Amino acid sequence: MDSEMSMLRQYGPNVPEHILKKLVLAFGELRNMADEGLITYPYSTREVVNMVRHLEKFPGEGLTNVVRNVFDFDSYNKEMQEVLVKTLHKHGIPVGARATNISVAKETPDDQTPDQTQK
Repeated sequence: MDSEMSMLRQYGPNVPEHILKKLVLAFGELRNMADEGLITYPYSTREVVNMVRHLEKFPGEGLTNVVRNVFDFDSYNKEMQEVLVKTLHKHGIPVGARATNISVAKETPDDQTPDQTQK
């Protein structure tokens, strides 16, 4: 992961670190799924590099739109769409949002439980 992060920083020095990490983790998991035969397309680092280069050039575009452009969700069957969306969501990339796959949570500081925030 470190070598991929280092390479991506070269293509997108102004892309926030947390965005690079989301992409590396999500696409790493997708590559592992391809290796295990769970999905058929082996998503490569080239796709991640292209996204990072785009985010560097167009920082206002937003991660969701850039990722959506890589994945032509309409060309996947429903099962594959669900696998992709679930994997991307797991790593904090909100694509394919529908009422059935959105969870809302209240963020609290790490050292407080929800009950403590209301005092």
